[in-house]
Amino acid sequence: MKITRILPILLLMINFISCDKEDNNLPIVGKKFTHQIQDCEQTDNMEINCSEFFLFESNEEALGLIGGSDTGMSFNYYFKDRNTIFVYRPNSSIEYTFSIIHPDTLLDVSRNQKWVNE
Repeated sequence: MKITRILPILLLMINFISCDKEDNNLPIVGKKFTHQIQDCEQTDNMEINCSEFFLFESNEEALGLIGGSDTGMSFNYYFKDRNTIFVYRPNSSIEYTFSIIHPDTLLDVSRNQKWVNE
């Protein structure tokens, strides 16, 4: 009688412990996803960057180069679920929501842009 009560609890505990936050993450640490800005002109100003990227450096931090800037910025990120990454800049309104459509391709949901792993 005790075993029939303990076994479901034990299985539930094992399942809970094995569902670590990082287990749901695809291996993106160390990957650099890039996107080319459409209709970008560098002819008048060589400091304008026509590509954007996010380099996922750790489990919560990324380096981003966005909006034609020539200076990288620090970002944080987390997985909303197994297929969605939310990237944001603390104390800023800059944010991106990426859908993972392939291990080497992200889709910027709000801008409908593909970002590809280099």
